[in-house]
Amino acid sequence: MESLKFQPLQAAMQQDAERKAFPDYLPHLPEIPAGRYCDPGFFKLEMAAMKHSWLFGIHGDDVPQPGCYKRWEQLGQPLLFVRGNDHKVRCFYNICRHRGGPLVLDDKGQKRNISCPIHGWSYRLDGELAGVPERRDFNEADLQRRSLLEVRCENLGEMYFINFDDKAMPLLDDLGPVADAWMLYQPENSRLVSRHMLTVPANYKIVLDANLEVYHVNFVHPEIVAKFLDSSASTINLLPNGHSTQASRLRQAEWNESGIDLPRVAEVTDISRLANVAVHMYPNRIIAMNDWGYPLQNYWPVDEHTTQVEVLWFAPRSDVPQSDALWNEVAATFINVLEQDYKFCAGMQTAMTSGANRGVLIGAQERSIYHMHEEMDRRIGIDLVPAHLRVRQVLNQRQAAA
Repeated sequence: MESLKFQPLQAAMQQDAERKAFPDYLPHLPEIPAGRYCDPGFFKLEMAAMKHSWLFGIHGDDVPQPGCYKRWEQLGQPLLFVRGNDHKVRCFYNICRHRGGPLVLDDKGQKRNISCPIHGWSYRLDGELAGVPERRDFNEADLQRRSLLEVRCENLGEMYFINFDDKAMPLLDDLGPVADAWMLYQPENSRLVSRHMLTVPANYKIVLDANLEVYHVNFVHPEIVAKFLDSSASTINLLPNGHSTQASRLRQAEWNESGIDLPRVAEVTDISRLANVAVHMYPNRIIAMNDWGYPLQNYWPVDEHTTQVEVLWFAPRSDVPQSDALWNEVAATFINVLEQDYKFCAGMQTAMTSGANRGVLIGAQERSIYHMHEEMDRRIGIDLVPAHLRVRQVLNQRQAAA
């Protein structure tokens, strides 16, 4: 991706720092209807559309050996990731094909095969039905159609994604230049460091919006993020399929967030010392890229006014021993930053539902938010979105014209 090369990135951030007015290359951004953040009908539409998008599942470290499994439950979907004897990672519904009982109840583990604890039906690691107690009680033709229900699963290095739509474009085609940028950080050589879950009493888009811009940094994070990040010098790229990147200049060229040396991906060290690079992958995840490690945030809708934020930290795999205490400190500091963002979300949710605040005004630094909403309507089907809740396709039209 040209925009994430050192010289173009440096020039684009400087150009933004020198800007004195609303950029002439952007169209006027209309208000986003407040109902999109609280309307139950719209929430149902976007949840249905989300199941046709690529969603983050697990990291390869969650299922390191054949027979290892990891349970996954989001969007009302009970799933199970399993690494087979062929070392391939597959995803199945965590549902026995007999009467729908859960196959596993614990979060993760390792088994030679997968068996239902209720009636003892068992399945091979590739999902094929292996054993049925009292098999004589069943029609053999019925049993031939009772393998586990598989969910489409594709990967980028050690990152595994799912899509409930068998007709959706391949993962790498959907990510496009985002995949190219991520590959610079060698996800195939990454390890899972930590996982945390936060619950926020607000619509997932309110929570996600908080991390799609740096306009708030000087006011919400004056003692942490604002000390090293120059929010007035950033460059934003709106990419196909609702994805976007934002690179914001670091105030200290030699800034090292960890405070001590850590294994790094040498190919991106220059970029990491120049800018904080945040990547939004539609519909619900953000990565803040760095050469020594990075967090991935998944924003999982619970209902129209509740969100679970899953925060995973990844680091380059290395033979050099790394301190768990150090990574615990890094993760705790990051959670502190997120909680500073999220303490305002409940009040913003109340504003949306009150009826007083009918629209959300978006500035130039916040245009990734509008870009995401445009993509959302396209995924739902623009004609299916009630007219009073639609966003105008102004950024998409400008990009098409270009």
